[in-house]
Amino acid sequence: MSYKPAVEGIKTVLVTLLSKNPKLEETLQLALEEKFMDLAQVLARYNSRVDFIKLSAAKGIDEITAMLIALEKRELEEVYNMLPQELQLFYRVNLTLFDLDNVHSAMLSGDKNSVKLVFSRSQELEVYGKCFESRSYACLLKAFLEGVRSSLEVGIMKIIAESTAKALGCLVLLASARYCKYALNADKLGMALEEPLQVFLKEVIYRYVPKEPSAWLITVKISSIAEHLHEAFRKDSSRVTLYEATHVYKTCRELLLYSSQLIDLLTLYLINRYYEVLVLKYVLPQARVFK
Repeated sequence: MSYKPAVEGIKTVLVTLLSKNPKLEETLQLALEEKFMDLAQVLARYNSRVDFIKLSAAKGIDEITAMLIALEKRELEEVYNMLPQELQLFYRVNLTLFDLDNVHSAMLSGDKNSVKLVFSRSQELEVYGKCFESRSYACLLKAFLEGVRSSLEVGIMKIIAESTAKALGCLVLLASARYCKYALNADKLGMALEEPLQVFLKEVIYRYVPKEPSAWLITVKISSIAEHLHEAFRKDSSRVTLYEATHVYKTCRELLLYSSQLIDLLTLYLINRYYEVLVLKYVLPQARVFK
């Protein structure tokens, strides 16, 4: 039987991982300023992820992506292994979000067996089964939120006396931001949306954001996400993911980082690593994404 640290020990590990260089906040700032990261200089600082030096050897964005995914997968698995059993389902459901675009591509092709899984396992995709017939991206995101809520109901809420309002609210914000971005891209391409954006936002707020004072700020942020990302998309559609990540992560960091609850810190860690996979590769010089 493998050793699992106590809850306080797990929280310490998560805070330490979130504080290691390169930090997502710094990476996002560099990307928005169209600057490259001097990885060797960043990793020379105290409290750095020294394994990331391997990224310096990558010769292009595809190789950077492959190396980054390998590094992230190893760390994500290590965190999973130290979690109490009651939190492992919640964790696994969240990892399906990392693969959701691949799930959507397979759904559009009509072949669910063609899903390319990178971070999640096939058994966790059962929650999305009902969406393959409709081929709806909105369905995928709502199925994700339903899976998250269900995992909390059968896990942490029965075992650990913690409020899940802020954690669940932040995941609703992330899912809402993704649908906003999807809607903006669909409009640019002249594609019809399967569900109007405002209808989606109202439904996920009503169904998934807990009716607690601690979630009120999240409700406001979700309600305004469409306006925020529309303005960012109008300025530069190629950078909308950066604006999305900045908006979502800043909000959730302020809400969750200083919490004493394990579920809050774990949720922030998952959101952090989700966006890191998308953003970090673009600030390494080998990617050559800036003119």
